[in-house]
Amino acid sequence: MRTDRAVYRPGESIRVIFSGAPGDGADWICIVPASSPDTDAGDYKYMSRGLSQGALSFDAPQPGKYEVRAYYNYRRQGYVVSARYAFSVADRDQAGSPDRPPEEEGRPPIAATPPPEADAGLVAAPPQSDQPDLTANAPETKSEPEIVCQDVPPSGYTLEYVPVISHMTAGSFEAALDVADKIYQQSIGAGGAKQDKHLKLLERGKLALASRQYEQCITDLQEAESRFLTIEGTFSIAEGLGSLVTDDTVQEYEPEMHEKLMIPPYLVLAYLRKGDLEGARVERNKTINRIHQYIEENPERAYLENPFARFLSAVVYEMEGKPDDAKIEYRKMKLDDEVARLERSQGSATDLIVVVDVGMAPRKYEVKYGPATVIAAGGSVTLGFAYAAYNAVASAIADCTIKIDGKPIGKTNRLYDVEKTIFSQYEQNKSAMMGKLIARMTGKAAVQVGAQMAAEQLLKNIPFGGLFAKAAIGVVSSQWIAAEKADLRSWISLPRQIQYIRVHELMPGEHSIGIEYNGGSQVQKVILEEGRIRVAYFSVTK
Repeated sequence: MRTDRAVYRPGESIRVIFSGAPGDGADWICIVPASSPDTDAGDYKYMSRGLSQGALSFDAPQPGKYEVRAYYNYRRQGYVVSARYAFSVADRDQAGSPDRPPEEEGRPPIAATPPPEADAGLVAAPPQSDQPDLTANAPETKSEPEIVCQDVPPSGYTLEYVPVISHMTAGSFEAALDVADKIYQQSIGAGGAKQDKHLKLLERGKLALASRQYEQCITDLQEAESRFLTIEGTFSIAEGLGSLVTDDTVQEYEPEMHEKLMIPPYLVLAYLRKGDLEGARVERNKTINRIHQYIEENPERAYLENPFARFLSAVVYEMEGKPDDAKIEYRKMKLDDEVARLERSQGSATDLIVVVDVGMAPRKYEVKYGPATVIAAGGSVTLGFAYAAYNAVASAIADCTIKIDGKPIGKTNRLYDVEKTIFSQYEQNKSAMMGKLIARMTGKAAVQVGAQMAAEQLLKNIPFGGLFAKAAIGVVSSQWIAAEKADLRSWISLPRQIQYIRVHELMPGEHSIGIEYNGGSQVQKVILEEGRIRVAYFSVTK
């Protein structure tokens, strides 16, 4: 927690930016003199239930030294300060007061994002005592994202896939694929959610890979990817804001960045499992291009780094007899052992690589904001909105034991932490998401205020009719708030982590590959050829 400046003048607005709040109903932030006891509540405001980060605004008091204090879980902890931050208020006549203390010189101040421009003379009202001011920038990004894991019942898009998730957890991927196919067929049928068609193709294609239906996997993922590339970045601002009385779920789904980066490596896997090196090579080239486009050309997107995609790209380079290209990718992943192996290699290896999808990726859930009051010359309106946050899915699997022909040969190592990437991406994009929602809320307010002002004019001529019109507007406002829904769509069959193990110099021939994980097990047969690399793939969810 911190203030946006270190020194204020009396009456100026103090913006307090916070993160990591538990979202309890009795959490608050207050401003008190620095010397006051912790039991002094001072000038306080509550934080919204369920909101972990945001900003609150206070008026600067009289000159002096002050503290901002946060109290979390008051019902259990009482007056225990969870966070505090010092600042001061200087006399208006005092000259030369710095905006920041000396120890913060060189650090840029936190700037407030102005509220969206609005029609009809709209002005955002000061936040209610239990509502944060969401017009401020989000807190500075942490080096490690906060992973939220709580008991959230499935809803929205996730609720539709509960039977699929149940089959995946039981290891019944053919049954999961069958249900996913039925869900897809319903979406393209009469009255179906056609805007979800290509997302549901991702789900079906991913489950086809786990069911070893490689042709189905390739067809589905390629069709979905082709559509996503066509619509990438083509939504206009007006389309992005959506209808004034609907939500984002009515629009065609455009994947998150991390989802787009996962499609090519899964296609590489499908082609390798099918035994089609040329197909894998084509998808590898697409993978490298996508990484370059999304990450290497935009260093601020380093949080999207995908070692899974790089690793499979390096493996395909090895299969092509291009060790130097493979070493470039291994170096980018800091896999020094793989680089050293290639440098001392005398020829092609007879290796087995086992890739394992472990657990399930975080799922979206709905968070409500509001109702909040918006004031205009003709009156005031009450609006609210909902947004999607991510919730981690707990997994009982830490790693997997790999057996070859019944003999344990080692445990899998983490290759890619999908969960961490998703939460990092969410923190990076949250401010833009909130800005879009606030703009939509303001647009709704503009429409409602216009109707309200018309009702005022009607009231002068037909009092009863005017009262009726104003009452009807109040009902519409309530309906808008109730109709607001967060977009909870995401590629839910993605894993929490991707793990792997590489076994060197095995004897050519047929082998039984077994995988054991927290009481579960799977087995598949592979045939190794002299001087060639073979990739086996498993998916475990528990």
